[in-house]
Amino acid sequence: MRKIALWRERLEREINRADDNHREAGFTLVEMLVVIAIIGLVVGLVGPRVRNYLSESKLQRRTAATKARRDQLRRMSRCRPTGEGRLSGRPFLFVI
Repeated sequence: MRKIALWRERLEREINRADDNHREAGFTLVEMLVVIAIIGLVVGLVGPRVRNYLSESKLQRRTAATKARRDQLRRMSRCRPTGEGRLSGRPFLFVI
């Protein structure tokens, strides 16, 4: 009988310890709302800057592509066609 009583006491202590640990684990609703509010503020402040940066980089990339195509057309206009269907002069590259 004594072994059963000791086993029962040990089991109850473990259950109580597990309940205490369970109560401490996790976040409260207020903590979650504060974190969500902070994330919202950061996104609100940083988002427009990132969007402007992306649009500027697209513009720079398009400008560079346009200049490259312009240079290709200038090089191509300096070449003269031969009778064999080829161009003489400097070779040019197509940029895709």
